[in-house]
Amino acid sequence: MTTASTVRAQYESFPYPFRDPANELTNLHCSLLESFDLLNHYAFGGRKDFSKGFRALVAGGGTGDAALFLAEQLYGTDGEVVYLDLSSASMDVAQERAKVRGLTNIRWVQGSLLDVANLGLGRFDYINSSGVLHHLPDPVAGLNALKSVLAPGGALGIMVYAKYG
Repeated sequence: MTTASTVRAQYESFPYPFRDPANELTNLHCSLLESFDLLNHYAFGGRKDFSKGFRALVAGGGTGDAALFLAEQLYGTDGEVVYLDLSSASMDVAQERAKVRGLTNIRWVQGSLLDVANLGLGRFDYINSSGVLHHLPDPVAGLNALKSVLAPGGALGIMVYAKYG
């Protein structure tokens, strides 16, 4: 069994993190990696206008926390969030959550971030990959795949688990 198929099997059986779409209207899960105020300050020097064609990729979208928070902040703009994940079970949860919220600015793609350059998705102003790259047999190849679709002047929000802490 390959690493990709092992990871896919894990998240098909146990979509992560657990989210109940029935609770969606009372809980918006916010993350520092997706906060436009912080992102604008640290990544764009306060100069980014998120209301004009901003495109974000969530590579390893899980049950949708990052994608939904980005999409909520882009509500009413021409911005777009692209959700990418191996797991159809996780994507099903994320899609149901987005439906409950009435979010229509998310494009749903099932696949590997290693193939992102060949999916015809274009370039992104911001790419989030939280808790994903360390699952790959070659995390640097995953990082390079993401960098290949990053727009000039774009930013990456990356989180990997460490052996300790």
